[in-house]
Amino acid sequence: MEPISPRRRGQAFTLVELLVVIAIIGILAALLMPALSAAMARAKRVWCENNLRQIGIGFHVFLHDHNGKCPMAVPIHDGGAQEFVQNGYAVPGPFYFSYRQFQALSNELVVARILACKADLLRTNADNFDALKNVNLSYFVGVDADFSKPDSLLAGDRNLACNPASPSPTILRTTSGASWWWTSEIHAFKGNVLCSDSHVEEWNNTALNKNFIYNPYQPVDVFLPTIK
Repeated sequence: MEPISPRRRGQAFTLVELLVVIAIIGILAALLMPALSAAMARAKRVWCENNLRQIGIGFHVFLHDHNGKCPMAVPIHDGGAQEFVQNGYAVPGPFYFSYRQFQALSNELVVARILACKADLLRTNADNFDALKNVNLSYFVGVDADFSKPDSLLAGDRNLACNPASPSPTILRTTSGASWWWTSEIHAFKGNVLCSDSHVEEWNNTALNKNFIYNPYQPVDVFLPTIK
């Protein structure tokens, strides 16, 4: 084998060349990061849509077993959570038991972790339905959703805000005439909603206002999973 001459050893990368290569790699990484971040965000939103579809199926299985009523309209002694809706309206300020509407679906949903969206950094997975609290819940519930009207809201992402603000930070009324928007907390100023026929839609802020203000379907009071 021919020995490496001192001259050939001098053909290795110089420090300047190495720094140039590192800079090029850094630039390429910076160019790719937005695309990767957008892809990850989209994947989390699709995962969230799947969660809501499963929740919708859970609601429908429940109502088939309870004379066409969902937990919000079924007393506790019959397996529902109606009293928690009544108590929510009676509380003058925020309350922290919106999770009870989803806890009533424990037999239908089986797995509690689908109630926390992967994109929701302020919510954690519950190990089981007995441990479920609002801090494990990423979704609001439409407490007077009408299953005879397929487009009425049953549930959706919790990152809702309106102006003027609701008297109660936990109850939002779609009949308030307010302007609505999604906050940046979960899906970057967008959100997913579950309708009463179990189909899921992606709404931006324009669609949110159109459906909350101008759509003639029965309005819904939204209970948010408020945390302290």
